[in-house]
Amino acid sequence: MDRLLILANGTICLYRFRKELISAIAEYKQVYVSAMDDGFADELREMGVTYIETPFNRRGANPFHDVILFFRYLFIMLRVKPVTILTYTIKPNIYGNFAAMLCRIPVISTISGLGDGFLNKGIVGSLARFMFRVAFLRVATVVFQNEADEQVMREARIIRNQRVVFVPGSGVNLKERSVLDYPEDSEVSFLYIGRIMYTKGIFELIEAARRLKTEKVYDFSVNLVGFIEDNADELHELIKEANKEEIISHLGFKRDLTPYIENAHCVVLPSHSEGMSNALLEAAAHGRTLIATDISGCREVVEDGVNGFLCTPKNEESLYSCMERFLQLSKEQRVQMGLASRQKVEDGFNRERVVNTMLDAIFQLEDNL
Repeated sequence: MDRLLILANGTICLYRFRKELISAIAEYKQVYVSAMDDGFADELREMGVTYIETPFNRRGANPFHDVILFFRYLFIMLRVKPVTILTYTIKPNIYGNFAAMLCRIPVISTISGLGDGFLNKGIVGSLARFMFRVAFLRVATVVFQNEADEQVMREARIIRNQRVVFVPGSGVNLKERSVLDYPEDSEVSFLYIGRIMYTKGIFELIEAARRLKTEKVYDFSVNLVGFIEDNADELHELIKEANKEEIISHLGFKRDLTPYIENAHCVVLPSHSEGMSNALLEAAAHGRTLIATDISGCREVVEDGVNGFLCTPKNEESLYSCMERFLQLSKEQRVQMGLASRQKVEDGFNRERVVNTMLDAIFQLEDNL
């Protein structure tokens, strides 16, 4: 049986958002996964996947560590000898593609967000774009989750003759995600789901919540579910102080998000950049109103005034206004917005569509070998 290798930064997203794709591929191929074990390696093994633990620093910029990662990928490819490689997230998309280029193995790379380094206007950004340009020279197919990312990569001369495919993010498994009963609590609960990072708008969220708390008009809470990604001590201190002041409650990483979405009235994501937000898609599938920034990767899921509100990126005043607008809604209006969210994902974000598109990309690539 042919072998297919998947490179990703961790097992969480692979299992939560791509297990249906992996299962579908496993019907035709022997699947190998190289990723850091951040909690779901056993679940992948139970699916029949051959898991190869590959530790690395997701956000670190140490050249020595990145060189080690490149050689890890190279040795894995020489040992596994896959027919095709799928890469997800930034470092696998760069260093995995470098290794695949040397091994002459065709690659399908998914762009699930461009990252801070790529968008940087200075030397760091120039270097990141140069590395992408080289890494994608021999990539056969590039999968985008929104048109804005494709345009940016074309303007940077990274995408030229490669085949381009679009998917609606990772999609949602609508059979597993049903509309949840709306909370009866009088205290409104805002919920943030994701890595705790400045670029996810955490500072703006805390400041908007602080202002609303200071006004003492509304009874609400803000809960953060996720691990602190940034290494900066100041971010840890920011979260610690906001917890102490009861502006927010940081609940840490949770394997099962459903109980937290069930208890939330509204899910908030004030991110600075997204490929396509899985947090918004999952919350929408469960029938929750959404507040997010007006950027690609969020505006596709949130229709302002219909199933939520869109705020200006990096603008705590705009986020404050959106949160206040939600607090002023009646329960009936909030419930209807949540049901509109569910309809949104049913209409355009069914995960079966993503699986079929990816399988077509794999088969078409291999037919042309």
